[in-house]
Order: sequence, then structure tokens, then C-alpha cells
Amino acid sequence: MHVRPRNLASRALALLMALVLCLSLLPVMAGAQEQTTYTQVTSAEQFTTGTYYMVTDTGYAPGVLDGSWVTAVAQETAQSNALWTLTVDGDTVTLQDQNGTYIAPKGGNNNGIQQGEYTWSWSFENGMFVFAGQGDDTVYLASNRSSENKFRAYKTTTVEGNPNGYPYQFTLYKAEEASAPVTVATPQANPQGGTVAAGTEITLSCATEGAAIYFTLDGTTPTTGSTLYGEDSKPVINESCTLKAVAVLEDTQSEIQSIDYTVEQPQTPSYVYQQITTLEELTAGGNFVIVANTPSGYLALGTQDQYDTIHSLVEGVSVNVEGNTVTGDNLPVWTVEATQDGISLSVNGEYLNNAMNNGNLDFRATSFSWIPTVNEDGTFWLKSGSNYYTKRYLAWKNDAWNPGFWGYGTFNDSPEFSEQYCGDLFLFRQQEQITPEPEPDPGESTATLTEEISEGDIVTIYYPAGGKVMSTEGYTYTSASGSTKDELTALSASVDGDTMTLPEGAAQFKVYEQDGHYVLKSDEGFLYLDGTHVRLVEEQGKYTLFDLEQTENGWFVKSTNAQYYGKAQYLEYYGGYFTCYGMGSNTDLYTFQFYLSGTFDPADEPLNPGEGDQEPIADGDQVVIYDPAQMLALSATVRNSYYPIGVAVKEAEGVLTGYGATEVWTVGGDAESGYTFTSNGGQTLSMAGSYSSVYPGAGDNETWTLEAAGEGTYYLKNAGQGNYLRWDSKYDDWTTSADDKTAVAFRVVDGLPEEPDDGNGLEVRATPVSGATLQEGDTIELSAAQGAAIYYTTDGTDPTRDSAVYTGPLTVGTDVDAPTGDQDLVIRAMAVLPAAEEGGEDQVGSVCSFTYKAPMTLDGYSLYFGQLHSHTNISDGAGSVEEAFEHASQVENLDFLAVTDHSNSFDNESDDRVDLGTDLTGVSSEWAQGHEAAAAVTDEDFVGLYGFEMTWSDGFGHINTFNTPGFESRSNSEFGNKSGSTQGYQNYYDKLVEVESSLSQFNHPGTTFGDFQDFAFYDPQVDQRITLIEVGNGEGAIGSSGYFPSYEYYTRALDKGWHVAPTNNQDNHKGNWGDSNTARSVVLADALTEDAIYDAIANYRVYATEDNDLSILYSLNGNAMGSILGRQDAVDIQAQISDPTDSGDMKVEVIVNGGLVIGTQTVSGGSGTVSFHFDSNDYSYYYLRITQADQNIAVTAPVWTGEGVNAGISQTQCDQELVVRGEEVTISSELYNNAGADMTVQSLVYTVEDEVIYTADPASIGENGVLASGASATVSFPYAFPAAGQTTVDVTMSAAIGGTDYTFTSVLQLEVTDASLVTRILVDGTHYNDYVTGYYSGNMGNFTALAAQMGAQVTVKQPGETITAADLEGVSMLVISAPLKTNQNNVVPTEETNFSEEFIQMVADYARSGGTVILCGLADYQDSNNGAPYCSTEQINPILEAMGATMRLNDDEVLDDDTDYNGGDTQTYRVYMDNFNTEDFAELFEGLQEGQVYSAYSGASVDLGENGQAIVRGSENCYSINSKTRPAGAEGEWDSGKPRGSTASGSYDPDTAVVRKGDVVTLATEAVGEGRVYLAGTVFLSDFEISDSSGVDYGDASYANKVILQNIISSVLKQPEISTIAEARQGQEGDVFTVQGVVTAGNVEPNAFFDTIYIQDETGGIDIYPVSDADGTFQVGQRVQVSGSWDQYQGDVELRVIDIALIDSAVNPVAPTALTLAQANDYAANGGLLASVSGTVKSVEQVSGVVSEVILTDGQTDFRLLFNNYIGYSDETSPALEGFVREGAQISAAGIVYYDPDGACLRIRDRSEVTLLNGEEPEDPSTDPGEEPEQPGGGTTDPTDPTDPGTGTTEPGDTTPGGGDQSGGDSGQDGDTAQSGSSSTSGGTSASPKTGDDSRPVLWGALMLCGVAGVAALVVFARRKKGER
Repeated sequence: MHVRPRNLASRALALLMALVLCLSLLPVMAGAQEQTTYTQVTSAEQFTTGTYYMVTDTGYAPGVLDGSWVTAVAQETAQSNALWTLTVDGDTVTLQDQNGTYIAPKGGNNNGIQQGEYTWSWSFENGMFVFAGQGDDTVYLASNRSSENKFRAYKTTTVEGNPNGYPYQFTLYKAEEASAPVTVATPQANPQGGTVAAGTEITLSCATEGAAIYFTLDGTTPTTGSTLYGEDSKPVINESCTLKAVAVLEDTQSEIQSIDYTVEQPQTPSYVYQQITTLEELTAGGNFVIVANTPSGYLALGTQDQYDTIHSLVEGVSVNVEGNTVTGDNLPVWTVEATQDGISLSVNGEYLNNAMNNGNLDFRATSFSWIPTVNEDGTFWLKSGSNYYTKRYLAWKNDAWNPGFWGYGTFNDSPEFSEQYCGDLFLFRQQEQITPEPEPDPGESTATLTEEISEGDIVTIYYPAGGKVMSTEGYTYTSASGSTKDELTALSASVDGDTMTLPEGAAQFKVYEQDGHYVLKSDEGFLYLDGTHVRLVEEQGKYTLFDLEQTENGWFVKSTNAQYYGKAQYLEYYGGYFTCYGMGSNTDLYTFQFYLSGTFDPADEPLNPGEGDQEPIADGDQVVIYDPAQMLALSATVRNSYYPIGVAVKEAEGVLTGYGATEVWTVGGDAESGYTFTSNGGQTLSMAGSYSSVYPGAGDNETWTLEAAGEGTYYLKNAGQGNYLRWDSKYDDWTTSADDKTAVAFRVVDGLPEEPDDGNGLEVRATPVSGATLQEGDTIELSAAQGAAIYYTTDGTDPTRDSAVYTGPLTVGTDVDAPTGDQDLVIRAMAVLPAAEEGGEDQVGSVCSFTYKAPMTLDGYSLYFGQLHSHTNISDGAGSVEEAFEHASQVENLDFLAVTDHSNSFDNESDDRVDLGTDLTGVSSEWAQGHEAAAAVTDEDFVGLYGFEMTWSDGFGHINTFNTPGFESRSNSEFGNKSGSTQGYQNYYDKLVEVESSLSQFNHPGTTFGDFQDFAFYDPQVDQRITLIEVGNGEGAIGSSGYFPSYEYYTRALDKGWHVAPTNNQDNHKGNWGDSNTARSVVLADALTEDAIYDAIANYRVYATEDNDLSILYSLNGNAMGSILGRQDAVDIQAQISDPTDSGDMKVEVIVNGGLVIGTQTVSGGSGTVSFHFDSNDYSYYYLRITQADQNIAVTAPVWTGEGVNAGISQTQCDQELVVRGEEVTISSELYNNAGADMTVQSLVYTVEDEVIYTADPASIGENGVLASGASATVSFPYAFPAAGQTTVDVTMSAAIGGTDYTFTSVLQLEVTDASLVTRILVDGTHYNDYVTGYYSGNMGNFTALAAQMGAQVTVKQPGETITAADLEGVSMLVISAPLKTNQNNVVPTEETNFSEEFIQMVADYARSGGTVILCGLADYQDSNNGAPYCSTEQINPILEAMGATMRLNDDEVLDDDTDYNGGDTQTYRVYMDNFNTEDFAELFEGLQEGQVYSAYSGASVDLGENGQAIVRGSENCYSINSKTRPAGAEGEWDSGKPRGSTASGSYDPDTAVVRKGDVVTLATEAVGEGRVYLAGTVFLSDFEISDSSGVDYGDASYANKVILQNIISSVLKQPEISTIAEARQGQEGDVFTVQGVVTAGNVEPNAFFDTIYIQDETGGIDIYPVSDADGTFQVGQRVQVSGSWDQYQGDVELRVIDIALIDSAVNPVAPTALTLAQANDYAANGGLLASVSGTVKSVEQVSGVVSEVILTDGQTDFRLLFNNYIGYSDETSPALEGFVREGAQISAAGIVYYDPDGACLRIRDRSEVTLLNGEEPEDPSTDPGEEPEQPGGGTTDPTDPTDPGTGTTEPGDTTPGGGDQSGGDSGQDGDTAQSGSSSTSGGTSASPKTGDDSRPVLWGALMLCGVAGVAALVVFARRKKGER
């Protein structure tokens, strides 16, 4: 806190005076109480003028006016604290409090109270009085129960609408005695003390009417005998004194007022009087001394009569005349003015006169002329200007009895003076004293005042008002509170004219100019001013820059960067020291002068040593940047996403070593423009926004400048932000700071360092990877470095040179034994590279182990539910390990528990014997204790496991390790990391490989504890040891803030090549092992034993679930989850899913590489089986995600298929949640290489529908296109999508690894919308707003994603930007949280970060004009300690006020003592609420689930005011307190005024509560103008309160915040303009339309076209594409709304879906329109229409015995019917088409008028809609007469015959020329992943078959067994390609 000494003193004195005043009043008040009784007034007649107290029915009385309120006083103390003088006049009354203050309404129809004598109207009814305003003042005097019962005038509508909330009827009690207690106000003075001019008149006043004031000026106590103040008797200050005054009314007197006055001492000017000798000098006027040389000496003409008579002489005053100067004591000075004929002589306004005809002189008010004559000797005669004949001259009359000046008379023109009359007068004119400059002391230094400051000057800072110069000596001031501030002492200086004699110790500064500012550098250091301290410092920085502002008498010295709460800081002289402060009104304190004592040449003495030397780096250099003091290099590897690590380097003989590729930076730019530093990964070292973090690719601030630091080192300064790079030894990473900096050195290197040969190049690799499933006939390939021999064994022993030599692929069952269920196949191999030279040593690689499994089916396995992460008091948990196992063994549906205490907590953990592979039960008693407890609890029903958690505190991550005889600790220097090194992690990974039994788990990956450097250091051997990853962690309830899901990290690890299975663990630290929540880790094991559980973990047979009894049995092609398979021809997935305690629907999704969802089904009734079929194996892993109705999540382990080299594209993503056509976004891909050898990128291409949108430059990736093993790189580019609709970005990378070429692909699926459909939402981040860009910044992501899912685009305006009225045009909702209130990320709150008046008015105008605004506050706990204006209420409420809203944010913190509604006894401020106003706002709670609560963490309450409406209220135990008291003088307008309360549970005090129990509102709304405002006491829409926008709610399923927010967004969504389908069909490519129509062809089999539906309205029909199961189920006859982009597919008009929604679920099918063949052939008129046609069959085409095309004719027109092979029969009794659709048959058919390359046709939607017209079939020459045609559902068909029409469908993959299913009938060719078939049975019941039973699996089986001769004839269309699809 910036504390001023003078403020502390004055505040202390004020408090003392207040205490004295209070104590002095006590006896008076006590006496009044004893003498007075009060009687209730019971009739209007009794109400007369007198003293009263007034009480409402709530027991409170109005006290005294206190600012904008009248205080509330409890009735029991009202007689002493709430007395009012009521002056009654008929039906009106004035109200005067006991301080003598009248009160009045605020005026008009407004709430409020103010000081002022006002006539209230009064009324009486039922014993109660009401006081109301008059005229336009439509208000009542009333109490506000929600504001501490204080009183104001409130609108009559407010009071009458809520009389319980605003009590306004008073019971009056009147004082019985005639003389009510009187208090008299202390008199006040004007001016109220201080320095005044002599003669100043003081005005005294008293607020008590009629009081008399008595005063003294001599310091005595005034009494009624002292001077009575009045208009004619005001005190006049002529000398310094103490004025004391007292006010008296009757017998009562006020407190004594005592005020000190100091009279200004006029500075007596120093004058000299020098003789004049010319008339011109005389008639010019001025002040003169007139001297006569008399026998008595020199006598000056005096200014008084010699005698007290009208006819008199003027006295003479003795003076000294030396040369031409007169001196003397009290010289008589005359004012000379020119007249028409001479001069006049006056003094004090009276003129010397000789008007009478004699020599007498007198003084008169009228001017009188004297006529001067100058004599040769320079004397003057002054002749009287009277018109008498006698001529009289002013002369000294030398008379013994009557001497004096008088008028000497003569008749001559020239007087003849004698000794008696001396008339030759010497005239001396007044002139300012001219002091001759003293000769300077040769031994003293001097400086000269300068009015110009420039670089090269040497100056001293001088304070002219005090005659002080700045010294170099520092001083530390310590306040009473203990705070300190540094100042510089002052020295007295001697100044003569413009020259100063410099005192010893004066600071002399060399002046430098830098970036338009000044730097002042003395020999003792740089002048430094930061807003608190003024000192001399060794290093320049942010606060050593100054701006000089010239003023009238000198300069203001302003710090360039220092601000204190938005106010610029200036150098100030105060209290004898040079300090700093914001500019005050007394500018003299801030006015300084500069005295120049010399100059210097900045070129010879640069600001920084070394400046001007040759720059250490140049454009194109590759450098290592390091701190030579600590030998730590700046790395491109970052910790916790923001801070680069330091890598230890060494220097020997001038060579720097220890750095790697990530520590090499490429230099760009130069000294003039600034430098850039680009990492090996292609990203530039930069800073973002206002934060201190610095890392490659952080933001736009990429330019750096160098400041020499001496000895070849430099400070690296960010040009955009002004921060310096520095090493943070506290956190062991690199960061930046505005002040602190680290001197770094640059070492230019030649390219990337060569990695030392550690044998890794000889690592043996196997294909397939270790862990894969193999059977007889499969092969295993081993590889190593070129030229190396590979030796291997299969008996478990390590290979030697005598072992088998690998010569080629090993065939399982022939060369090596096949693995069995009981015996894995283990191959151990090593590579040996012969010496390059004879006599050299061979290189021998390490032994690598590969384990292969027999195929794992589900047979013989059971599911066991458990926990794999918990703690006890052996480390940092609660309870003993025995208690943990005992508790867990009793938990329902918990079969095992693993306790994993932190290894660094074990006793003897630093013992030299500690080793992972050694039995340590004899070394560590706690390690032994854990294992013994686990063994003791294990039985047939429960298994105890004991492992340990290996932790690193530097942000790498934590790892659980199981099944080892010993443990390791980070205390071991081998595994601990110093100064950012990564070797400790890698050593631990190597240790895991060494102990083959070990199994490990990546714990809680994320930003908090670390993500293992994005799962770096992949190694195939390590991959076999780390088999698990947590996807959920925490002992909080699922969905609460104490539970931390991390599903996305699971996918990232898989994409990086790791084989891991998911777990979900409670990580117990508080006990309740196993039942803290419902999360479980489930293993698929053959028994409930320790060995069986570890076997399941080793083989990845694990899944994670948030539900404690959800069973999942998942297999792929018959192989259980966790299987690692070779490439499959096709993929068939089956899962049996059951939850015995939840019958809700479950969504089952198939997840593949990159988190892509490729299949979705629903299981109903709580159990069922799902199956998915994919024609091709396009991905390397497949796992399932199950989302239950209560939003609980489960994810299974994958089944890995077709794994190749471990490298590729791990993910491709877009930086925008909502992609809008034509608006630029950034697409980026992450490339990785875990292949064990360099990957050379040959090409990287991005395409959309086969059109290239971007081609990356391979040379920009990695090091000139080479990505080293273990490295990753990010490629990004901007792009604007030209078309709306569902869009797929295909990414293809060609690369070479180890001489082999590979192709890697990635897919990004986007929904591109159109601007016309987008609702715009703007979030204010320009003011460093809470949870946006300030406090808890960056937490709008989930809101942004949720809005995007709903078609709304959220834009966050950043600091440095400005929101304008133009920005708000087209914005449907504006979100504003409170601005910066405390220092965040080196940003200090200022006036600029506050809401300006212009901003407030703009927001108000926006809202009142129809906009929707969400305003969010926070608890006052987050307010500034300095009070207003840096408080949420002081920023939010002015916006509400400007809008005209009556709601206000309260200055408080909401608490709840009920543990059902809080976060526990210690977190009463973590409040949950379920008191929802569904009656008034049912629409806001649509979709609310039972049990959901609203989360309000550390929030404020809302005052509803007159028109606000509550949305969410607290429980009956919810209340609020003042959690931060604002300092005096900084209370602001909305300070609660309450004493500080406690958040401790049970500390509720109704008297100190801001809002009492049961009255809290935390979310409310109010209509304002044409718009609406929502007011929340918390940022209820932050990432902490709502989940992301995916279909899965990870972490907030219990919060109603998301439901409310969704519905608020829904209320502002833009409603698209609806077009007719006919209008849409006339569009052009890219046009966007929204249409409504009835579904004519849906996505429900058997009439489901692939990814396509058709709809129709009264004007026409149209194709809607693509529509997947994920978009919903659309049945024929239901009504939908579609927004889409106009397109054509092979000539068929379609809308590419942007959004589709079911708007009427009722089924009302449209009847087909009957068309002639000619009409049906007119596609332009009838395209897309559901139509029926009839005619004679002209030809029939079949594929594999199934009708695929028919030509009809009516004799004039031929017309084609198109049958997609997968379209079946809706009616099982329908005859097979193959039996009657023959040439010559007359048939009718219904379908969609369609177009393909062969022209218009009718696309059949249902084979049952093709019928025979005449009932007679034409003769089939291929059958015997009388043979019955087969029925699709009949029992006579052969299910094994693929041509049997009874199957109803043909084999998957069949296509039809022109097949309009948007894939041309293609079901997955060319790498597409179309789902060819899926089925789902729920609750054990089969789904209804389409033709009696679902024959497709039988058909597929038949195809695989028999083959199909006609397959080669199929015409394959590539899906969704231009021209041919």
C-alpha cells in the first residue's frame, strides 16, 4: 500500500479528536435521558411540533443522516440515538435529526435521501404515521430491510408493491418535557486555519439555528463573556494566533473549536535609493526620498506634520548620504506623479499641499502640483503651484524653535536660500537592490541554472521552493504499520542569481536519451522511481526512465512507467526528502530546476558498457543462449505450457557442450530492427498479451533487443512488451520481468549438435510391435542399424554372440513357438555392429525384449472393479494403510485397491540400497508395512495391492509403479532433475525397462502436474512398461470441482504411439478409499488375484468408468480390448454393455486416431449389445466411449490394428470453435516421430474434396525437413473456407524413415457455417476482465465451444483493443465481467483498466436498444485492498445505473453453512444452489436434470431493486458477509458499510450480515428499454462452471449453470429466413438457404440412402446431404428444418447441411405425386420430388441376381428406375422384384426424381413400393412353368446363396451407376471409412429384421466363403468427389 506519512498523522489526530468529542458528549446525553420521558402519539391531534423518535414495525428507528442513507437504530436505543425535531405545520412537517440536519427526498420519482430543509406531507391511520413527498416527489420515507434496515425515500410504487421489504409506517413517541435535549453544533470557520494574509477577516458559522458564537484570539477558552460574533465583530487576523470559538443556544454550548492561523510574513523588498539629476527621471514618477543638506546634517522630507495643527511644518528625518545613495532607518518615501504642470508628492494617498498664501504645509486628499527646476549641481527646486503672487519653494526651515519643512516665500524668480532656509533638494529614487556577484571560492564546485536539458549534460536536481538539492544518500521511511519506502536526502544549497555552489554529496547526473525518454545516471547509480521508492540503483530498467515536463518555474520530473492506481508518479520534495507521489494541487512540491555543472560525450561514455561494440549475433546465425553465471541454456522445451526449461551446459577450452537441438536458435533481423530467435521446431521465441510467459510460438511479440551488460553479456529485452528475459531460480525455468533480468551470452554454433553414440542406433526393433497378438503362420521381422548383426533367443535368456542369428522373417510355429494362453512368446535380441577398422572394437547394442500373445478372446475372463491410486499417512494422505485396505474391502462393488504412497515419503528413501529391482522390505519399514497390509486384506473377495507414486515437482508429471520388489525416489540424484534437465525422467524410464515385472501408469496428465512433456521420450521398451493412463482423477464427486477428467490426454498418448489403457481413480488423500465417488478402474481378468490383475494391466485389458457398476465386454474381430493385431481386412466391433442400476439410454461411440468418432449407436433399457462393421481397417486403434443418461463416461482400452512405423500426424485442428465461411481460421497439424530413426518429410499437403488448399514447405519442418527421433513439429497456416456445410480437410504427409517411404494421413472434420446463420456474442476482455483476460484468465473456452455448438460465435476482445459501438452492431449478446481489481500477471489496475464513462454509456445504449447483456461480479474478497474504484460493485453498478436497471451487485461474499450446499466446513464460500425460479423463467431451466445445482464460487449477491427478478436463490442457510473492509476515503458508492465477517462455518451474525439467511439472490434479470440484462454474482459461465461443447459433459454434469446458459443463448439466437424449396433449388453454388419440409426419404432402414435424406414442401423437394446417425433419426413423414449450402452432385441439386433439426416428430407422410414418364424425366421441373410413375418394363439390369436398374416406357418416353443395392423391403410380404419385374411387365414405382451422369431417373426409396399393375407377370424363360417366385420373407430361399432374392439385400459394397447415395453406392473404397453396417440390440431383444431376419451377416459370410463372380463388374464411385463420386 502506498502510505503517505502526513495522511497517517492526520488520520490518527482525527481519530483522537473524534474520541475526545464522543467522550465529552456522554454526560450531556446521560442527563437528557434521565430527565425526559417519551409517550406514544395515538391521534393526529397529538402530533405537534416537538422532539420524537419514530419506529417501524420491524423495530428500527431512523437515526441520523449519514451520506446517502439515514442510519437505522434499534428501538431500545432510539431515545438516545434517534431523536428528531419535527416541526408540524398543518398537514406538513419538516424532519431534523439530532445533529441538526434536515432531510429531503432526492427529488422526483427517484429513490434516495439528501440534506435539505424540506416540507413533507404526513398522514395518520390506525395509530401509524406516514411521511410522503409532495408534488412530483412521489416517495415515502421507508426502511430497506435488505440494506441493514437503513432509511431513504423510496418510490411509492416500490414501497406499496413490497411493504414487507420497505416498512414505511411509523409509531411516534414524543418527548414529554417542553425543552427537548438540545445539542449545539461546533462552530466552523472560513478560512478554516492555515496561513493567511494580515488583516484577513474570519467568517464563523454554526449549523444549529439561533446559536450565538463567542470567540477569542488570544488562546483563552471562550465564554459568554467573550467577544460575540456578528457582522460588525468578526475576528480579524493581524498576527499569528489561535482562534477559539464556542456556540451557545439557551443553556447549552457546543464543543470548543480551536483553529491556528499563521500570518504571512511579507518579504521586505531590498531597495536602494539613488540620486537623480534630470527632470525626465523625476517626471517619470516613482518612490523618492527628498533630502535637504542642513546645518544639522542631511534631513529628509518626513511624512508627518511637525506639529498637530492644520498650519504646520513637516518633520525632517535624519538620513545618511554617501555618494549618490541615501540610507537610513525608516526612510520617508514619497510617491511622485507627473501633473499637468509639474509633479505631485503624496504618501498613503494624501498629497503635500501649499495652497494657502503662506509657508504652511498640510496633507490633503486632492492633488497639488509642485513645479520642479533642476540645478547644475543636480539638485532641485520645488516651487509651489499655488497662484498667489508670492513664490514659495519647498525648503528646510532651520529655526531653533520651529524647525521643519515649509514653503519659503520670495518675490524673485530665483530663490535665494540661506542657512535658515535650505531649498536645494537632493532627490533619491527607489531602485531594487543589486547585489554584486561574489567572487567564487576557487575550491568550490558551481553549477548554472539551465532551461534546456539534452543528452550529454551533467546536472544537479534543485528544489527552488526550499533551496535544496538531491543528494546521493538514501533514507528509508518506516510507517506506523511497518511499511517502508526509500527516499533520497536533501542538502542545502547556496544559489546566487543563476549560479549554485554545489554542496558536498550533491547528486550529479549524466543525462541520456533513450526511446524518447530520459535516463539520469550518477556515479552512484541510476535515478529510480517506481511509485513507492526513490533510490539510486545499479541497473537501468522500467523505472529508470523519465519524462521532463517544463513548467513556469522549472520542470516536473515524471516517471515514464510508474503508476499508482492509474495515476502517474512524479518526483516530489516532501518532509525534507526527495520522494514521489501523484501530482497534487500544490505544484511547488513537484517543481524542480536543473543546474548544469558540465557535459560529457555519450559516445565515449555509453549508457551500457560495451555499447557500440560489434553486435554479438547476426542474421542467420545459429546460437545457444545461456546464462554464463549458472551455465543454463534457454531451451525450446517448455514446462507447464508456458516456461522454457534450462539445460545445463559446460564450457571447456572455449567449447560449449551439453546442449541439444532444442537449445539451438536461428537468429533473424539486426540491431536496428530487432532480433528474432527461431527454434529448431520452426517457432519463434515470443510473448503473448500482457503475461510474463515466454516460449516458442507464444504470440505476436517476437522481436528482441540487446542491451549490453558488460563482459560480453547482454540483457535480452522484448521490444513489444518491454520485459527482460530472466532465469527464475525459484521455479527452475526461464521467464520475463519488467525489472529483473539475467545477463546472457550468445555462442554461435555450426548447425545442430551431433548426438553422442550411446548405442541407441543399435536398438533392435520388431514388427509387429511387442505385445501384439500372433498365431501360427504369422511372421516377425527384426531390424537394426545397417550392417549390424542381430542375435536373439526365445527361452528368456539374454542373447550372446553364440545365440541364433537373425537372417530373415521368423515364422510363428516354424522358426519360433506360437504363443499360447499359458505361455507368451518372448524374443530377446541385441545388435552388434562390427568395428569399422581392423583392431577396433565392435559396437554392441542393449538387449531388447519383445513379448507376443496368443489371441485374447473374452472367453474365461470376468470383470473386476477397483482403484489404482490412493494415499495414506505414510505419505500425504489421511489414515493408516491398514485402515485404507479395511475400509476399501467393505465398499460396495470394489474388488481391489492399490495404495500408492509417494516414494519420497518412505522411511530410508534416500538409503544407498534403495533400488527398484531389489526387495526393500528390509530397508524401509513403511514399504514393508504397505505390502504386509495388502497381503493381510487379500482373500477370495478382495485384493490389496501396494505400489508407489514417483513424483517430480517441476511439472513433468507423476507416475504410479506397481509389481516391483523395490522403489525409487526423486531424492536420488539419478532420477531427480536439476535446473530443467530431463535426464532424471529418462533414467527412470530406463529403470522401468530394467525391472521387467514393473507396470506403470501416467497419473492425472494435465497442466497442473504435467503431461510428461507431451508424452515425450517414447521408446518401444518403455512402452511395454507404462501400460495405463488416468482419464479421471480426484476424490470429489463426479462432475464436481474436485474431480479432474483428462480424456483428451488419453487420445494424445495413443496418437504419440504409446500403448496404454485408461483408468479412473480417486487419488484418495482424505480417506474414504473407494467410495469418495463412483469412479472405477475395471480389469478383465481370469481370477480375482494379484497376479491376474497385474496380467490384465500388462495386457491392457482395462477400462475406466465414472459409474461403479457399468459392465463392458468389448472385442474387435473377436479379440478382447487391449489386443494388438496386425492389419485387418475389415473391422467388426461388438460390445456387451450393462448397467444393472441405470435403465437410461447409453450412447456408444467408436473412437479412432485423433479422437475421431466414426460410429454411434444407442443402447436402451440399461443393457444391450452393439455391433459396428467397417469394410476396411483405416485406423491404428479403436476404442469405445460410452455416455450414460446421467452423463457418466466410460472409455475402454483400444484394440490396436495394423500398426506400422510409430510416426506421423498426431492431430490436426482448427483454432476456431465455429468456422464461418469466408472468415480466416488457422489450421495446424502436429507431426511426431517416435520411429527410432530420423524422419525426412518429403511433402505435406492439405486438401478439401481433392482440391489442394495448402502445401507446406518441407524445409521449414524440423531441421531442413528432418524430424529427429523423439521430436515433434507443428505446421500451421491460415485459411478461409469458401463454402459452407460439413467439410473434411484431408492431410497427407509423405516421409522417409530408415530408407523406407511412408504415407501418413490425418482428417479434420468441420462444420462450416454461413455468416447469415451466425449469432454474434462479444466478450469484453479489454479491461483485463475476471476469468477472461485478468483474474483466472483464459476460462471462456467452454462457453465459446458451447455457443459454437449452438451456432453462435464468441469473440473475446483482448487488452489493447477497444470495443466500439460499431463492434456491437449485429451482436446479440455482450458478456462483461468485472475489470482488473488487483495486480495480475504484472498488470496493475489503472483508470484505463476501469470501465470509462464512454464505455458504460455505450453498453447502456446497446442494452436499451434491444441488446442482451450478461454482467458478472465476484465476491468483495477479490476487490482491491485499496478500495474504490477497484471493486466489482464500483464497476458493474454504474453500468446498471446507466441502463436504468434497478438491480445492483452487492458488496459482499455469499456463504452457506449447510454442508449439503457448500464445499465443506472450510469452504462455505463454495456455494451450491437449487432454489430455482422456474415459475417465472421455465424457459431458462428447460433440460434441467434432477439433482443439478447451480455453482456460485466465491460470489456476491444481487439486490433485485424495484424491477429485478430472481433466477437463482440460495438455500435457507445462505447469507452474505462483508469479507473485505474498504479503507476510509475509498468506500465508494456501494460499500456495504458492514464490519468484516468470517467465512468460518457457524459464524453467522444477523447484525453483521450484508444479506441475511434465506434472502440471497445470486443470479437475476431485468428488462431495460427494449433489451435485457442478466446480473450474476459470479462468472457463472467460466470453464470451472460449465463443460466443453462436446456431447460429453466432462466434469460439470451436476451444475445447472450450463443449462441456464444454453437457454440464455437460445433466447438470442438469430432466426434464419425461411425459403421455399423451390427458391432453394434455383440457387447457385455457395448460396445458403434455410428450408422446412417433410421427410420423404429418411435415414431409417430399409429406405435409408447413404448419408442422405430428401425433404419436400408445397413447392418442391430436395436432397439433403450429408446426414449421419449422429445428426439424429429422421423418419419419413416427420418435419425438419435444414440450413445448407447449395451444391450439385452429378447434376442433382442438394443442400450441404450446415444445421438440421427435427421440428415436428409426428409422422405424416407425403403421398407421392403421380407423374407421367415425360414429367418425371423433366428434372428441372420435378427434381427432388417424391413421385410415382407407371409403365411397361423395357429392360431390367441385375447385379448379383438383384434388380439394380429398370427402364420403363409408355411408348413415347423411356425412363429409368434406379435401385441402390442396399435398399430393401419395408413390407415383409412384398414379392421379390426379381420374380415379376421383367420385360413386358406393367409396373408402378414410387421414389425420388433424381439426376446422375445418365440423366434423370426415379431413385427407389423402398422396394415394396414397386408393384405389378395388372396382376399378371410376364413369362420368365429362365424358370419352369408354374414355379412360384420366391418371397423376400419366405422360408424357401437359400440364405447361403448370394443371389437368393429372399435375402432382401445384396452384399455390402455393391454400387450402382449413378447411385445417388452420395457415395455412388460406395461403402468405403479408396480409404473411406463409411460404416457399411451396424446393428444394436437392447435389453437382449433383437431388432426387427427387414426381411424376416437380418440376413446381411449371413450374406457376408457367404461372400467370404464362396466369393462373388460379379464383383469385378461393379462400377465404383469415389465418395463425394467432384465429377465422379
